[in-house]
Amino acid sequence: MPVSPTDDEIRIVGEHFKYLKAHFDSGEVFLVGRTQEAPFVGIAIFEAVDAAAAREFAEADPAIKAGVFRLKSVQSYQVALMRTE
Repeated sequence: MPVSPTDDEIRIVGEHFKYLKAHFDSGEVFLVGRTQEAPFVGIAIFEAVDAAAAREFAEADPAIKAGVFRLKSVQSYQVALMRTE
């Protein structure tokens, strides 16, 4: 989140959250969050059929498209341990 966001940036971040929440509710996204101190880094762990689909999903995020957030990387990830409770 920008330090002193404009009204437009606040709106776009809201769209970003709705985008991720919709994919979370559909079961495609497993985890979304961000660091609590600067530099702020967000992460989304989601299922995609391949690397191209993963990049397409990330680049379709409204905050990425609008340039409010920067996409640093899209990487494959394998869960080794996960608490389900």
